[in-house]
Amino acid sequence: MKAAALRAPGRRLGSLELGRLVAASLVMISHLVSLSAAPGPLGVQYFFVLSGFVMITAHHGDFGHARGPFKFWWRRICRIYPLYWLMLLPVMFYYYHGLAPAGTNWALFSLAPHVVNDLIPPAWTLRYEVAFYIMFGLCLLPFIGRVILAGWVLSVLWLLVPIRVFRLFHIHRYNIMFLHAVGLNNHFISVFELYFFAGLLGGWLLIKSRPSIMLALAGLLIGGVLMFMKLGVTQWGYVYPGPLNLAVLALGYAGVMFGLAMLEHCGILRLGKWAARAGAVSYPLYISHSPLLLAADTLLPAHWRANILVEGVLLLLIYALAIWLTFNVDRPLQRLLRRGYKNA
Repeated sequence: MKAAALRAPGRRLGSLELGRLVAASLVMISHLVSLSAAPGPLGVQYFFVLSGFVMITAHHGDFGHARGPFKFWWRRICRIYPLYWLMLLPVMFYYYHGLAPAGTNWALFSLAPHVVNDLIPPAWTLRYEVAFYIMFGLCLLPFIGRVILAGWVLSVLWLLVPIRVFRLFHIHRYNIMFLHAVGLNNHFISVFELYFFAGLLGGWLLIKSRPSIMLALAGLLIGGVLMFMKLGVTQWGYVYPGPLNLAVLALGYAGVMFGLAMLEHCGILRLGKWAARAGAVSYPLYISHSPLLLAADTLLPAHWRANILVEGVLLLLIYALAIWLTFNVDRPLQRLLRRGYKNA
């Protein structure tokens, strides 16, 4: 198979799609009462890096095109919002009497990139995704897009400058305030962007490289070593690391993704359509498990919820619901919306 065909924007990489399902499962299992030993943050970090990786490989041809940002934003809206709203509405109905003023309700619907007490717990990560989508779409603009990308990257890398450097200039108080205001509360310039940037770098290298088994092995080796070096800092996936450790860990994720994708490009790793279908289930699983767990908490006695057999049955029900939503709601709705955009 020719390299150009392998790098086609619409082609899904089965290994990364399977990883997407595993990541969603880790997050879901970490929210179960009796099975809460799963490292949920590990799955979230994978999603963030994969998001950057997929965005650059799927949309690298849209850079510099006037319609590029709008095409990108519409595809992301179709991907994120319809199923999220479908899951949010029953939860809002459940919490109807305890809902905050209308402005907060709008923030719940819009996934606006700022701190909100989300009714669906995993939605906090979608707010970072939305911020990334907004900025990446602007980076696709003609003439100024690459300047925006460079400024965005430099603004985030600023967060990696050690505090002691600022203390040399007697501005450490400003730096501490800056890190608090930007690194914790700003979704556009935060340390979490480092995951996205690592994914962008890995995807860009994949686009620019010819299929090579040696490159694939190098990516797997370097990425695996970086991950092994820093996963201990995160208690093996249970907590999020500090900025410098996060940057190294993100590069590790990106290296492994690059290696796996390159193995597929070389034809060494062959995964069929089942892998893509498994990956398609990941977002419905990620966003639907919390409402179902809420229903279980409401309907079942507390001692039942702590029973591992009940949790096992609930686990199967969650997967069954996610699969049904994927192929009967999510994918048909996405096709309909995207077809409408093309015909507009």
